[in-house]
Amino acid sequence: MPASAVLEVPDDVPAKRAVLAANMETAINGVWDAEPMLGEHICVIGAGVVGTLVAYLCAQVPGVNVQLVDINPERRQLAEQLGWHLLPRNKSPMTRTVSSTLAAILQAYAKPLNGLAVKGALSK
Repeated sequence: MPASAVLEVPDDVPAKRAVLAANMETAINGVWDAEPMLGEHICVIGAGVVGTLVAYLCAQVPGVNVQLVDINPERRQLAEQLGWHLLPRNKSPMTRTVSSTLAAILQAYAKPLNGLAVKGALSK
């Protein structure tokens, strides 16, 4: 990469926030692909860094209902701080039955989940 393509992180941006930049880029691309719109229901599976950022971005769209699903109960505290109730995969009504009210399921986990055959965002 040429030096001219590199940007310095401004001094007033804390390192704890700057480290999220690459993950935020991934999350933004996922949200752009899903195109969440007013009144839609979005299910994000995986409450790690990328999944939580995806859920956060989707929730910024007025009228979008976001459900965050994860098998790791240690991620519940962060989800609740952001105003969501983290659901384990087997308790999620959105992931058990995909209905016409569910606009997208966004996968944000590192390894395949047994028994869940969702391949990205659903057709609108």
